[in-house]
Amino acid sequence: MKRISFRDAGFKYTLSPHDKPALSVEPGETIVIEVEDTSSGQIRKESDLRDRGQAAVPE
Repeated sequence: MKRISFRDAGFKYTLSPHDKPALSVEPGETIVIEVEDTSSGQIRKESDLRDRGQAAVPE
């Protein structure tokens, strides 16, 4: 199994057809892709999640 992590590869905020591949895999090979959440790591455990029912809705 191959693994790629944002910790090793660095952060990418855009994609381009000119980017070099971060990893090559064979058909049927298992991979793990580890990414940072969109909250920049602020969500670490279940209790950090916001209750969507309590979210403010703009009028």
